[in-house]
Amino acid sequence: MMVRSIPVVLILLTFASCATAVTFIAEHPPLVDLRNVTSITVIPFEWSSSREDERLAALVTNSLMNGLRMGIVNTVDPSVLDNVSTLNYWRFVDVYISGRITDVRLSGNTSISDEQHGAIIRRRTTYSGFVSIEIEYRYIRTADNRVLGTFRKREEHSDYFYRIENIHQDIHWNQPPGPPGRGNNPHRNQNRSTERRPGLGRLPWQTTLQRIPWLLPIAETAISKFTHTMTNELGPWTTEEKRTIRKSKGRNSQADNARQLVRQGRYHEALDIYKTIYEQDGSIFAGYNVSMLLAADNRFADALALLENLHNRSREMDRRIPSFLAKEIRKMVEIVNGLMILGEYRENRANVISQTPASAGSNVPQNIPQTTMGAAVREISGTATIFPALVYALSSSISSLDDDSIFTKMIATTSTEGERWSMMIANTSPASLWFIVTDGYNDYYITGTAVNTLGVIVLDTAAMIRLE
Repeated sequence: MMVRSIPVVLILLTFASCATAVTFIAEHPPLVDLRNVTSITVIPFEWSSSREDERLAALVTNSLMNGLRMGIVNTVDPSVLDNVSTLNYWRFVDVYISGRITDVRLSGNTSISDEQHGAIIRRRTTYSGFVSIEIEYRYIRTADNRVLGTFRKREEHSDYFYRIENIHQDIHWNQPPGPPGRGNNPHRNQNRSTERRPGLGRLPWQTTLQRIPWLLPIAETAISKFTHTMTNELGPWTTEEKRTIRKSKGRNSQADNARQLVRQGRYHEALDIYKTIYEQDGSIFAGYNVSMLLAADNRFADALALLENLHNRSREMDRRIPSFLAKEIRKMVEIVNGLMILGEYRENRANVISQTPASAGSNVPQNIPQTTMGAAVREISGTATIFPALVYALSSSISSLDDDSIFTKMIATTSTEGERWSMMIANTSPASLWFIVTDGYNDYYITGTAVNTLGVIVLDTAAMIRLE
């Protein structure tokens, strides 16, 4: 009888697919500590760049400023810091970004193909290129020059476009063809393709952009991607966490039933069963499962307390502490601490945004005189019919999501807390503004007209225009 072997990889995949897991969402604070921060800006990269670098440096500055406008802190136009000493930045802004372009890589190709159409040659010239940009920047608090975060990023983009032109030829059909050679056969261009690849690797990138200007729009697209990489630096963000339910040795019908409930997503029922098992035999595996199900119920502090209790009890009893337990404690500590920080953000938000930079928190020396910046802003608030949601205030309207002018029109943005929201805008802002409300995924709505900001602003999507 022939015995067929089963591949080891198939066995491992089958085992992995049978694993029972709990999934839950964990919320994290911004990667940059922006507590007690009311204003932020970018020191233009072009201020510290050579003249040849200014074009790309200015694009990077604009991309990072657009990223800041999508955050939860009011932005300050960097022009106010022109000719101001770094020591006096605190008078105008709480935090600034300072950075540089660290690497630029470019490559370009041109290909030509001709098609003969009677006395006309239709020439198609295709231009293709690739650009990679690397930048490094730091968030710096102006009160004490403390670095709040350092980031190094690379973005790239490739694209192509083409140009078609008609070339007329004088063809004398009655003349005998000349000797073979370039330019003597009127039919030789019927299908011709050539390709030229410049030796870009040997040229400085500034020279390359001068020689191949069609690489610049590709570089602009690559740089614009930095805008959307700043989300986690400036605001809360979430992760989907997945934890495997642990199975102890031996057969246990209760545990089997609980695992089945977990697979069905019936976490509360599974939690009750694992609690009973844990109370009966004190199993470290049942205790761990209880902790993960508590986390799935957003009871992260209780989950951490149980994990630490399991760890301490195992150590007291001189038992080997499973590696997964110690690893999970570290993860849960990070989640719980992050939620505490987020709580501080939310608790202090109303106070912080109404204070001047000089009195915004302990990060500002007490001997620094107060400025009038706090009086230059005012709070507007309202409700939204979809939540959680993001709310954007614009100085004028846009007609579609592809309208890049949104970044120049954006005055402030915020997120809803329940159905309510509030944001700070400059006193110089118009009394009436357009508003966009979105769930951040598929649905974007804009008010049909400018809305007066002096009262409570109701953003009812049923009465708004859906943006496509």
